[in-house]
Formats: sequence, C-alpha cells, structure tokens
Amino acid sequence: MKSGMIDFEEYFPDQVRGEYYVVRHEITSFLLDPKKGYDDVMSFLQQEVPHLRSIRAKLGKTDMFYQKVSSYVVEACLQKIIPAVNDEQSRLDSLGLKYEAPNYIHFRTLKDIAKKSWAAYQIMDKMDMEYMFRYERYLPSRNTLQMICEDLLIETRTKGEIFKQKAGDSAEEAGGCLLELILKIAVALIICMGIPALIKMCS
Repeated sequence: MKSGMIDFEEYFPDQVRGEYYVVRHEITSFLLDPKKGYDDVMSFLQQEVPHLRSIRAKLGKTDMFYQKVSSYVVEACLQKIIPAVNDEQSRLDSLGLKYEAPNYIHFRTLKDIAKKSWAAYQIMDKMDMEYMFRYERYLPSRNTLQMICEDLLIETRTKGEIFKQKAGDSAEEAGGCLLELILKIAVALIICMGIPALIKMCS
C-alpha cells in the first residue's frame, strides 16, 4: 500500500458484501476529505471497528480477507497521521528549533499531534492486520512515533504497564524495608546481648 492510495480487493466473500462496501466507502471518504486530519483518526476508528467485528464474526480472526480489510482501515489512519507528524517536524527543523525550555511553545502543535496519534496507535495495536503489513508498514511508523513521544516527554506506557511498574516498585521497596528491619534487629541483638550470646543463640 502506497501513501495516498489503497488498492481495494475486488473479490470478496459474499457473506460480508454489505460490511465491505460500507468500510470501503467510509475509508475513501475519510481519505479524500481534506478537512479530516490526525485529530479525526480516533472517531474514524470507532466508526470502523463495529464493521470489522462483524466481518471477523462471519469469517474468523485468521481469515486473510478479514485481515486485509482491517489493514485497509489502519492504513487509512496512517495516511492521516504520518504526513501530519512529518510536516510539523519539517517546519520545526527549518526553524532550527530543538526541544528545550525556551522553545517549548513552538512544539505545542507537534505535541498535540503526537499525543493524539499515540492514543490512536494504542487502539490499532489491538487490531488484526496482515503479517507483512504489520511488520513492514505499521510497526516502523509506530516505533518512530514512540521515539518522538518520548523525546517530547509524552507518556507512552499503557495504564496496565504503569500499574505493573508501580506494583513492582512497591514490592521492591517493601523488600528493602524488610531487609533493613532485619539488619536493625540483628545490630540491636549484638549490642544488647553481645556477640558470644548471639552466636550461642543461633547454634
């Protein structure tokens, strides 16, 4: 799939004719509407997901045609997101601006694009796609956007990942406190009972 065009499949299973026609029409309308941009991607995804679920229910999760149509939807989103990110980056590069305190105000648009686009990627992460499309088209663009978000100090972890990290940090902190308590008790015993008494108690 090249940027700016989608080669829609002309042959399709008859049982999903209705859904496919709707998805194809809505993708085309979305791409051709110059007023639709990166900030419309989320609503577009919400509009298409029910159609994709219907196709998956009829054909199955591993069906090649279903994965192709789902890839069409993702590709349409990328064609709105990628140019927006690239254009804004080019604008900032032409001004010779770096992301540092005196220039933060100039990066507001890029941060808005990156933040909203990353939210869309988190939805697309869960969508089924053709294998080659996912690894050659989707993931490279996702990884690039993630680096941009991290450079702009935008949180890229999911709520689940944040929770797991906090839980792990709490457990590590609790373990450290327990070890510190044991050491304090041991020191107190040495001071109060003397080293020989402690050795005798432990033997």
